[in-house]
Amino acid sequence: MFQTRCQLLEFQWLADRGNDGIDFLGSQYYFTSHLFAYNLLVALPLAVTPFLLLSGDTWSKFISSNIINYLPYARKEEDSKSGTVYTRMSFGEIVMSAMGGILPLLLLPPNYWPVCIFPILVFFFICRMMKRRLNGYTGDCCGALFLLSEMSFWLGAVMSIYIK
Repeated sequence: MFQTRCQLLEFQWLADRGNDGIDFLGSQYYFTSHLFAYNLLVALPLAVTPFLLLSGDTWSKFISSNIINYLPYARKEEDSKSGTVYTRMSFGEIVMSAMGGILPLLLLPPNYWPVCIFPILVFFFICRMMKRRLNGYTGDCCGALFLLSEMSFWLGAVMSIYIK
């Protein structure tokens, strides 16, 4: 009885919000991903953590932002929630994006440079999965790709410290 009432309230809440609400699985992912990120960051040495945060953020965003160059948008523009569909980057935009993603890596000690491969692997795996299942990307997929890329960078950094 209680479960049925909760489900009805949840459906009503989602209907009121236009089905943009976060569901149980979404909130569960949100909690576990933040817990995972916290544990990764705590495991990093304090001396290099600021440099890893800056480099990981910029590198992961540079890699993930290339999704608009590799995949089409999965919906029609009129079906988009925000009404915005991104266009492919021009050569100049790619160069500027690359500079913003690569230059902060120079702050890292060279023994952390191999960590940069992790976001690239995540990018290609997620893009392949989106191409196969959705025939393109959506805004939610972009957000997930950005978060997973950055966490993979931190995971690689922790692995490079403890696995030698």
